Amino acid sequence: MQKSAELLSALGAVIDETKAHIHRMDDLTLQALAANLPPKAPAGTAEMLMLLLVLREAESRERKHQGAKVLIFPSA
Repeated sequence: MQKSAELLSALGAVIDETKAHIHRMDDLTLQALAANLPPKAPAGTAEMLMLLLVLREAESRERKHQGAKVLIFPSA
């Protein structure tokens, strides 16, 4: 049980680092990454997670450029 908790904690840290890295990407790099990810990655795979993170970041940037007043709730 403790090993599982350690692994989940490490996974969470890697996901947070990946989010931060994606956030620092310029728009062209983000678009290129989105275009090269498989659009129908199997659920639970690293590809699916990466696709979700990239699409969320792209959507967030699009909202900023449009000046939309949308409440964004933090993910769990």
